[in-house]
Amino acid sequence: MSVIDKLGGGHDEPPGCKRIVGQLLMFIGILVMLATGICTVYVMIDDPSEFVLYLLIGGVPFAIAFGVYWLGNWMNKPPKSEDTDHLSDEPPLS
Repeated sequence: MSVIDKLGGGHDEPPGCKRIVGQLLMFIGILVMLATGICTVYVMIDDPSEFVLYLLIGGVPFAIAFGVYWLGNWMNKPPKSEDTDHLSDEPPLS
């Protein structure tokens, strides 16, 4: 029995390094999305006449940050368990 199994970890969680990097990417993505969103709103309050320009300038980093967050979320998901029920020799119960 490994140390990970003794601590309650196992096959339901991604490996340690992948999990840490995934959480770090999610954190960075959230911070950048917050910063760009707050900055865009602050600039639009001062001069709302250039609304589309502000959304274009603030939207690109927001979209990139969302992609970084999504990548971190994907890395943080547990691995899919292999479903071997369909390989059984017995017919399914009906």
